[in-house]
Amino acid sequence: LAPQDEVTILGGGSGSKILKINVAVGDKVRKGQSLMTQDMKDIQIQENNLLLSKSQLEDTYEKNKALYEVGAVAESQITSLENQLEQLDLQLETIELTKEKMAVTATIDGIVSALPVVEGQMAAASTVVASIVNIDQLLLDVSVGESYIMGIEKGDELEVFIPAYGEQPVTGRVKSVPPTINPQTRAYTVTIEIDNPEHNIKGGMYAEIKLTVEKKENTLVIPQQAILEIDGVPSAFIVEGGSAELRQVETGLTLGDYAEVLTGLNEGESVVVEGQYTLSDGRKVEVVDPDSGAAGNEAAAGEDAADSAGAGAADAGDSAAGGESQGEAQ
Repeated sequence: LAPQDEVTILGGGSGSKILKINVAVGDKVRKGQSLMTQDMKDIQIQENNLLLSKSQLEDTYEKNKALYEVGAVAESQITSLENQLEQLDLQLETIELTKEKMAVTATIDGIVSALPVVEGQMAAASTVVASIVNIDQLLLDVSVGESYIMGIEKGDELEVFIPAYGEQPVTGRVKSVPPTINPQTRAYTVTIEIDNPEHNIKGGMYAEIKLTVEKKENTLVIPQQAILEIDGVPSAFIVEGGSAELRQVETGLTLGDYAEVLTGLNEGESVVVEGQYTLSDGRKVEVVDPDSGAAGNEAAAGEDAADSAGAGAADAGDSAAGGESQGEAQ
């Protein structure tokens, strides 16, 4: 999980001592708030000297201008004084810009995440003096394969699991879906945003998402353990009139321990979920409770193929069988 915004603050100036640090790591700050005070004594002396020189030059200029008006001073002398005044103004503007850079302030609303300097340290223009993060929202980048990317759109909501935060998932929204694949990973980097107004979730926490790539309702599902591969064909035994009947089935989506059955079974038919590997088509079976501890060659049956409204709901949410893919990211 990454912060919504993260900025690095530099020292500014040409190298001055940090006199006082006004914040601590973890403090909330507002944009424009002072983070620390730097020693501006040298800059202030330069500014005072320039202001004094300008004041003296302005007096000289006014006197010479009066003389020029009566023809006692050449025009070139007046022009020279005006140029000198312009140069002083430019130097004063430079001083003012330097002072602004040395006034170390927060550039965003957020939380101080790092202060890699101490009071008394010299800080140059390239010295990193602080870092600020905004975790009102957190961002999660997830690599999604091309098989699933068509089922994801900007604004889609999904569940995000953060082990350090607790067992209950939080809601995330798809912030962006890239138009092109990442050539290194051969996957699409989808960005998910998570609201975090109380700042209970921290940047850098590990997170997983549960991505529903397809959802179906009112579909037939059976336990996956009931499905056998016979000569490469998915099949299942049902119990009909006390005998096992082998049916070829076509399966669809899977979710947890359940699989969708597209063809081959009807709602309400009993499928064999234990002992099916020793069965053959037409063999007599006795339906027993799988938890009763029955032994021997008896086959256990009794799990009904059910409508999606009553089977698999706990895992599938609103759908009876939803194809889901889990992605992990940090």
